[in-house]
Order: sequence, then structure tokens, then C-alpha cells
Amino acid sequence: MTNPTDSAFDEWLTSIYQNFSYLNSFKNKHLYFLTKDIPFTTHFQIPELASFKYFFWKKTILQNEAMRGIKFAISDLSKETFELGRKVVQEYNKIPCTEVWNIESINSTIRQIEYYREAKMFSSPSDVSLLYEKVEELICHLEKQAELGKKFMIGQQPSPDAGDYNLLHNDLILGDNSFLAVVDDLKISFISHSVINYIVTRDERFCTYRYNSMQNLISKSTQISKVGEKERSRFFNRFYDKIRLGSRL
Repeated sequence: MTNPTDSAFDEWLTSIYQNFSYLNSFKNKHLYFLTKDIPFTTHFQIPELASFKYFFWKKTILQNEAMRGIKFAISDLSKETFELGRKVVQEYNKIPCTEVWNIESINSTIRQIEYYREAKMFSSPSDVSLLYEKVEELICHLEKQAELGKKFMIGQQPSPDAGDYNLLHNDLILGDNSFLAVVDDLKISFISHSVINYIVTRDERFCTYRYNSMQNLISKSTQISKVGEKERSRFFNRFYDKIRLGSRL
């Protein structure tokens, strides 16, 4: 996405939706996600977080000139864009996945909130507290997904076609938000660039190299989902501590 307009953002979301739909057209599929931040798809389950991310990407990352001097308000996200984002999440939730997280994965969202608070870019101070509450709500949901080993929407239960959710923790490696899809006998790499954009390649040698690297990383990571309740609680409690510390500043 190079044009930071509302329509361009919707087109970008549509392309993500189409990519996930394409992956779901295969009988056998699996997505490997090496995260640097909380996966962007998850924010669109919560209107307030979706609104904040949408505003932050357009104003600060894409530097939309039309937003110069404009402060963030929770109500900024259009209903149409939010619903499109939810469709992306629903499609993503059907794909079995392995996500490798680092304890730093939550820092990006917290720093973005702090940056706007310190720069006085919130229309209402109460929006700051609300955003922290919504970040905690999202983390609670992701913890529940990890416990059940399935992906599903907030407030719902896993559907019959819910994708497996395999969450691992690696404290040594911070990812880059790129992901690798394995569908039938095909491997597809989605390489992150410019914060929210992706380059897609099916180059066999490159994708095989990335797949082998991912498997090596997985073998050196700690399983958080389904098993290891003690490790899972310890992992997510570190996130809750970061959220509560930020909300008190």
C-alpha cells in the first residue's frame, strides 16, 4: 500500500482477505507466522483497537497529509472498513497456524499508545485508558485460544472449521511479521516490508530455505498452546504486567 487514502487501505485489506481465501481453497494448508508485533489480523475483532491501528498507520506510518494536525478519536474507523477487517480475521481463523512470539511482541502497540499520549494526539484522555483495556481484552482472548489450541472470534466458541492455533515462545528471536504458507505441495512466502506491506514469492529454493529455518526455530522454542499451563500463564502474565504498567503511567 503506497497511497494512504481510505480506499487504498480498504484495497489493502481486500488483498489480505483474498490471500487468506486462496490459502483456504486448499485441502491441506498451514501458516507459519514469525511475529514482531501482535498479529495485525487480530485487532479487527475489537472496534477500538482497529480504529487506533487504522489511524496510526495512516497518520504516522504512511504520513497522510490530510491528517496533519488531526487528533485520534475512537470513532474514526468506518463501519465498512471494520467489517472488512472482521472478514479478514474470520478467514484467517480457518487456517491452521503456528505463531512464534517473543515477549517483546506486545511492545509495539504499547509504544504507539504512549507515543500518541505524550504527543497529545488523543481527542479525549479517556480513550487512552479504554485502549489499554482493549489491548488486555485481546491478550485474554489470545490466551484462551492458546489454551484450546483453536482460533475463533472474541465472545464465540471455535467453529467446526476452526484452524488449529499452535503458539510458541522464543525469547531470543524477535520476528519480522513475515509468514510462510504451506499448501499441498506448494510453499508461499509473504515477506513484510515498510511496516504493513508484503512481497509474495513462490521461489522454491527461497521458500524451502525459509521453511527449514522456521522448523529449526520452532525446535528451539517453548510450546505455549494446549500444553504447558504453567509456562502459558507465566508467558501471558508478562504481557498483562506490561499493559498494566503502561496504563498507570
